[in-house]
Amino acid sequence: MADQESRLIAAAKIGNKEAFEKALRPHLPMLFAYSRAIVLDFHAAEDVVQETAQIAYRKLNFLIPEADFSGWLKAIARRQALAARRKLTKTSLVTEEIIERVYQDLRGELLFGKIP
Repeated sequence: MADQESRLIAAAKIGNKEAFEKALRPHLPMLFAYSRAIVLDFHAAEDVVQETAQIAYRKLNFLIPEADFSGWLKAIARRQALAARRKLTKTSLVTEEIIERVYQDLRGELLFGKIP
């Protein structure tokens, strides 16, 4: 299996997109599970896996032959997932703050009769 993966990666490095897809495909479930465990969001994890695949393809020439392809992919996914989690956290904090403000404003208006 490792020999086949090495041959696929070598072919992908010279531009064979199908070879890259074949090398990547067995790792997708692991990448998704790993990403979802970090971001805690199904759709964000899907995005992370997609970004990971794109980055890996673009940077494939940086993968040294002795490196573990799975570990390399996982490292890329970790960076992307952590960035996605930071983004989701900021977004949810802002969203929670906005919802709370609107609730407080509406509650005040209802209590003091400003809303009919």
